[in-house]
Amino acid sequence: MLEGTQIGRFRVLSELGHGGMGTVYRAEDPIIGRTVAIKVVRLDDVGSPEMQRHLAQSFLREIHTAGVLQHPGIVSIYDAGKQDNMAYIVMELVPGSTFEAMLSASPRPPLPALLDVCRQASAALDYAHAHGVIHRDIKPSNILVQPGGAAKIVDFGIAKAAQASTMILSQTGTTLGTPDYMSPEQVMGKPLDGRTDQWSLAVVAYTALTGLRPFAGEHFTQVMGRIMNDAPRPPSALNPAVSPAADAVMAQSLAKDPAQRFPSCSAFMAALGEAYAAPSRENVTVTMVTPRTPPPLPVQEAPPSPPPQRKTLRWVVGVAAALAVLGGAAVAWRMGQSPPSAPAPGEPAPQVAAPQTRAPRPRKTSPNKPAPAASAGPAAAREIRTHTVQLVSTPDADIVVDDKPESACHSPCSLTLAAGSHTVRATRAGYYPLQAGIDVQSDGQQIPLNLEQATGSLMIKTDPQGATISADGTVLGSLTATTIHLAMGHHTIVLAKDGFAPYSFEVTVEDSLVHTMSVTLAPAH
Repeated sequence: MLEGTQIGRFRVLSELGHGGMGTVYRAEDPIIGRTVAIKVVRLDDVGSPEMQRHLAQSFLREIHTAGVLQHPGIVSIYDAGKQDNMAYIVMELVPGSTFEAMLSASPRPPLPALLDVCRQASAALDYAHAHGVIHRDIKPSNILVQPGGAAKIVDFGIAKAAQASTMILSQTGTTLGTPDYMSPEQVMGKPLDGRTDQWSLAVVAYTALTGLRPFAGEHFTQVMGRIMNDAPRPPSALNPAVSPAADAVMAQSLAKDPAQRFPSCSAFMAALGEAYAAPSRENVTVTMVTPRTPPPLPVQEAPPSPPPQRKTLRWVVGVAAALAVLGGAAVAWRMGQSPPSAPAPGEPAPQVAAPQTRAPRPRKTSPNKPAPAASAGPAAAREIRTHTVQLVSTPDADIVVDDKPESACHSPCSLTLAAGSHTVRATRAGYYPLQAGIDVQSDGQQIPLNLEQATGSLMIKTDPQGATISADGTVLGSLTATTIHLAMGHHTIVLAKDGFAPYSFEVTVEDSLVHTMSVTLAPAH
C-alpha cells in the first residue's frame, strides 16, 4: 500500500510489518494529529463475495467485543471498519519490539526480565477473561514490549474472527499461523475459556525458560499430535538455571485437561515466580575439603645456603575434579579464607587430602575439653513467629491460605499464621475467584479482601440498529448494536426504538463467556 493511501479517515505513512492475518501500517489521524497503527486484512482472495462478507462481519463483530477492554497491558482499539475489499482495525501505536524479538536476541535478556513480561501478560489476560473476552492466539509476536519494559498484548478478537473463518481460509490455501501455542481443546475444536490462554502463555513461558518450544515439530500435523499426546521435557533438564520446582508448575499449566490447570493466568505466573526463586542446580552450596600442599620432592644435597624465606603457595583449583564430584553442579566458594601456610623447617609434611564427597571426620579434641555441640543450622535456630489475624472479605467468602486444606474457613474468620508472606484464595458463587498475597505482621491485624462480581457479556444486535436497552428496569447508556455486561443470575432485557414495538426477553447469565442475541424489531401499529 502506497504512502498517502486513505483508510477511513486515516492516512498511511509507512508499513510496519506483515503477517499471516494481514499487514500493519503506521498511519496518521488527521483530525487529532495522532499517529496510530492500522492492521489491514485483505478479503480479495478469500473466495466468493458471500465468503468475504462472512469474514468481514466476523472480524468486525469480534473487534467490537474486544474494543471494550481498557487495560494498561492491552493495546487500545480506536476504530474498525471495512473499505473496498479489506477490513481494518485502528490501534494504539506502541513503541518497542515484540517479545519474539527479545527471545531471539543475542545475548538474551536476563531470565527474570523475560518472566516479568509473562507476568504482565498474565494480569492483562485475567482482566480480559473477567470481561468475557478470550484472546485465543497468545504467542511472543502478539506481546509488545516497550523500551521501559512495560508489556502490552495485541490482536484481541482477531484470532476468533480468523478461527470462525478457518474453513473459508483453508479453502483458499491461506495459512492462519503456527499451531505451536494452541491448546489441546483448541486443536480439537472444543468450547474455550480463559484456560486456553493460560496454556498458550505457559508455552511462551516455557520458551523463555529454555529457549525451545515444548511441542515443536517439522509440520502442522506433527506439532498438533505432540500437543495432544506428548508431555514436554522438564525445563530444568534443558536449562540448569531453572529450579526443578518450576517443572511441576509448568506441568500443571500444560495439563491436557483444562480443569487441572491453574485457576487463572496470574495464579500460574505467581507459582512460576515462586518456583524460579527456589534453589536451582546452579545455586547448590557445596563444602569441599581443600587439598593440602603435597610433600616436597627429594633433592640432591647442596652446599649450605641461607635458609629460604617462606613463600605464599599458589593454589590451583581442580575444576574438572570439582565438577566430577558435584555431577555438573556449580560450586559456591567460601571467600575470605587464607590458604594454609607451608610447613616450617623440621616439621613433618602433612599428607595430601583429596577432594571427597563424604563429610569430613570429626576433629579430635582434648580429653579435658568436650567436643563442641553440632550447630542446629539457621532454619532451626530461627524462631518461627506466629500471629493471629482476621481475614475479612467483601462479600463473605470461602478462604484457603497457601492451598492448605487445614486453613480453610469462611470469612470473616481468624487464623494463626506464621509471620511473613502468604497466598490467600477467596471464592464465592457469582464472583471471580480472588488470589492475593498478604503479609502477616502483627496480632489482631485485619486483612481486607475484595471480590469482584462475576459478569457475563451479551452482545445485542437489532434490525434496525439504534435501539435503547433496559436491564431490570434500568436504562443503559449504549444503543444497539453493543455488548452489555450483566451479573450472574436472571435478568429482564427490554429493547425500544421509536416507531417500533418494544421487545422484551429474559436471560440467565451462568458464565463469563460472550453470548449473542439478534432481534428483528417489529413496526409499531
